[in-house]
Amino acid sequence: MNFKKIFLESNGRINRQTFWISILILIVAQILIIIILQLIGLTRINEDGTQNLYFWGSLLIVFLLFLWPMICVSTKRYHDRGKSGWWQLVILIPIGGFVVFIIDAGFLRGVPGRNRFGADPLPKTSLFD
Repeated sequence: MNFKKIFLESNGRINRQTFWISILILIVAQILIIIILQLIGLTRINEDGTQNLYFWGSLLIVFLLFLWPMICVSTKRYHDRGKSGWWQLVILIPIGGFVVFIIDAGFLRGVPGRNRFGADPLPKTSLFD
């Protein structure tokens, strides 16, 4: 898969390894952008310890910039589990939703073989399959 398909399209399936690598890339990219914004002064904290409007505005823009790629990656991971991408909304449940999301999307194996969302993203492990 290429970067455009992984980060900008919500159809298809990805395996756990691709999911974790994609999430790591998105998190590192967000951190780097925030560091760059701090270096140019857009996310500075005032002398009295309070954050200015630029701080919160720039963090909101970075969050919104990476929201669609995060949704696409999570949707494809849920597709691999045989579930609709809407299942990622479990993360909004206040107590335990994030844990359920991480376990379901990050650690549980996808449906083997083809499902309604596409072909199995894992390569065949046997010469006789």
